[in-house]
Amino acid sequence: MNNIKISVIIPVYNVEQYLRQCLDSVINQTFKDIEIICINDCSIDNSLKILEEYQKKDNRIKIIDLKENKGVSYSRNIGLKLAKAEYVTFVDSDDFVSSNYTEILYNNIKKFDYDVLCCDFFLYYNENSAKHLEQKSFCYNTDFNTVQSKQKLLTYRLIWSSWAKIYKRDFLEKNKIFFKRRTMEDILFIYEIILVSNKVKFINESIYFYRQDRKSSIMSNKTGRFYSCIELLYDIKNLLIQKQLFETYEQQFYSYGFLLLAAELEVINLPNEKTKQALISLKKNLFVKNSIKIKTYDKFPYKIRLFIFYFCFKHNINYSSIGKTLRKLYSFVKRQDFNAK
Repeated sequence: MNNIKISVIIPVYNVEQYLRQCLDSVINQTFKDIEIICINDCSIDNSLKILEEYQKKDNRIKIIDLKENKGVSYSRNIGLKLAKAEYVTFVDSDDFVSSNYTEILYNNIKKFDYDVLCCDFFLYYNENSAKHLEQKSFCYNTDFNTVQSKQKLLTYRLIWSSWAKIYKRDFLEKNKIFFKRRTMEDILFIYEIILVSNKVKFINESIYFYRQDRKSSIMSNKTGRFYSCIELLYDIKNLLIQKQLFETYEQQFYSYGFLLLAAELEVINLPNEKTKQALISLKKNLFVKNSIKIKTYDKFPYKIRLFIFYFCFKHNINYSSIGKTLRKLYSFVKRQDFNAK
């Protein structure tokens, strides 16, 4: 354990159905110099027993058993405090990774001395169905060390997870970057990293499997996510103001914020009046101008979504029904494309 090079941090909460697959994928890495920090967030199923079972088989596993449910952000922060390695990576306990996940990440981040290295991933439905998600080509060809490159990245949809990445622990500590929200926590975490880092790199290696079939996931609380999204936008704006960067990234802030809101409105079933009140209040408190420029470097469907949402937002039109129709259309097109492959 004295030769630890990567700390793998795994928050655990009521995942007995998936936990063994996750742990098997981590303990069987081709790269052996890792520690595995598992934070059990007061699970009420057999998750803790499974962790203890695996700890007996592999002494690289460290278990932190919380006595009060604190949420995934708190669990990840505990992992960061306890991590001993030069690099850290997060794996969600209902996901899993390829056998060479840590080896590929370590070799690449060490070779070029990046602060953060990001890999591609699969949307995993079951053993017979997984969709490979690649980044757009500009991600692989850029180190994101200029304002212009960061402006481009900050409107892009596929970067906002803490998993499928490896981080230099010293970089996180020096910049006091940790998880500062209980919900939608990854976005603020990654936003802050992009703002302060000059060494972010993407590699075209799909080595993380992001599970899509977990019914009890926090992602299912759709109405709660809408209000969390609004709170998140306030937090991001405050972060930009504190760092005296709001004018620099104003266009990107509103563009990505509108895409976030559009995505949430497409899946919730709030009464129209409540939705309207929330958005009018948001517009007023965020001081949204009537003539802001919006732009995204994402795929064409997201460009359309952005401009339609902005038109509705600007004129106090309910986007929900329009957005739900768009979502059904794009979902149909995606299914046809997926089935064709």
